[in-house]
Amino acid sequence: MTHGSSLRRDDPMKRSRGVTIYGTYALVVGSLNGAGNLALAVMVAKMGEASAISPLRPLLGALIGALMVAAGIGAFLLRPWGRTLAMAAAVAILAMTAINLGQIPAGEPARRIGFIAGYVVFPAALNGGILWFFTRPAVIAQFHRS
Repeated sequence: MTHGSSLRRDDPMKRSRGVTIYGTYALVVGSLNGAGNLALAVMVAKMGEASAISPLRPLLGALIGALMVAAGIGAFLLRPWGRTLAMAAAVAILAMTAINLGQIPAGEPARRIGFIAGYVVFPAALNGGILWFFTRPAVIAQFHRS
């Protein structure tokens, strides 16, 4: 038995490397995304009508960030709600990518391509992969230990 852990190294129900990677990703990206979007929402609200964007969008981003942090904690602890929150965060981000499709900026092609890659293609591929990962039987089994 490892020191400080009730799981043995040969325990088939220990947290996999993939779940650990997701938990780290969710904590880091969720924290940065949540804090950044919350700061943006405050700045937008202070600008009032002078702002080009609504404070609702960054508030949604901050909520998704908080959801990711909770999912990361749940993933590290192998709690069933952690898996559920991870999938909910991925679905929320996929919904945001669909919204982003309708907001492709006008202008030069390089700017449009950069927006599409950074705000649509990459997040859709990453979060589609996260959804796929959390539906694998071996991953599901890790979250349903007795």
